[in-house]
Formats: sequence, structure tokens, C-alpha cells
Amino acid sequence: MIELLAHYFVLFMIYSFIGWLFEEITCSIGYRQLVNQGFLKGPYLPIYGCGAMLNLLVLGKIDNPVYIFICSIILTTSIEYIASFLLEKAFHARWWDYSNYHYQLHGRVWLWSTLAFGGLSILELKIVNPILEYYTYYFPEETVQYSAALMFVIFFLDLLFSAYRQYGKKEYYRFPSTTQRSQNKMAA
Repeated sequence: MIELLAHYFVLFMIYSFIGWLFEEITCSIGYRQLVNQGFLKGPYLPIYGCGAMLNLLVLGKIDNPVYIFICSIILTTSIEYIASFLLEKAFHARWWDYSNYHYQLHGRVWLWSTLAFGGLSILELKIVNPILEYYTYYFPEETVQYSAALMFVIFFLDLLFSAYRQYGKKEYYRFPSTTQRSQNKMAA
């Protein structure tokens, strides 16, 4: 049981890192400056790890890419909406806002990102996860367990410190404003 939990936690952290990398690249290009989109200080976005693990647990046995696409859209969009709502209620801050886009819901989810998550979920389940599973089983169980324990301690401390740091702030948006983005475009 411990081995399985350690294995899944390591996968969770890998997917959280991949999500962080994806967000850092796309948002930094979009804002034309480095942007830390995450709530945490470390190089991981747990919302991606949660989405990836939920995909694995719920959709991992499905072979049909169309079913994966449709079901993963429901799963990942639900996670994105709930996470946005909870972060906003807990910390009075938004880590993403799609309000200026067409086909969005309360600024929390957006049709095009939802479709992208569906495509990324197929990529995860059909290509990325089989590769990760193949390579993670090369490591001895003890190594995976110690790695998972160390990652968990770092992740948990980051979560505590980040929550403490954010709780007293009055800021609402954590990313460059539309005005700042426009100024960056004019300067370029």
C-alpha cells in the first residue's frame, strides 16, 4: 500500500511540475515577462497534478480517445472551476481570469483551455504516462518511497508558508493586469 501511494505521489509531483512548466512558458510568452502563475513557490502546480491523477484513476483503462477527450474535459474543467472558486474564497485572489474571453464561465473556465485540457489528457494517458510508468519502475521501491517522503515534506511546507504569506494580502489578481499587458505590448 505504501509503495503504491509513494508511486502515485511521485507521479502527482511530476505532473505538477509539467503543468508548472507549461504555464510558465505559455503565460510568460503571453505577458511578455516572467510570470509565476502558481500559489506555491516551488516549481509545481498541484491543479495539474490533481487533473492528471484523476485522469489516471478514472479514465486510465479507457482506450477510446474520443471518450477520454469528453470525460477528461468534464473532469479537468470541474477541477479548474472548483480550484478557482476555493482559492478566491480562501485568499481573495485569482490566479487566472478568463473574463475578457468569449465562451467562459464566471472567468474561471474558458472553452479553449477546456478543449486544450481534453487534448492534453489524451496525450497524458496514451503517451506520457506509459513512458513515466516504464521509467519509474526502474527505481527500487525504497528510493521511490524516500523520494516521495522528501517531496511531500517540501510540498507540505511550501503549502503552509504560501497559505500564511497569501492570507493577509489584499491583492485580488496575482498576474499582470490587462493594462500592464497592453503597456508591455506597446513598449515592444
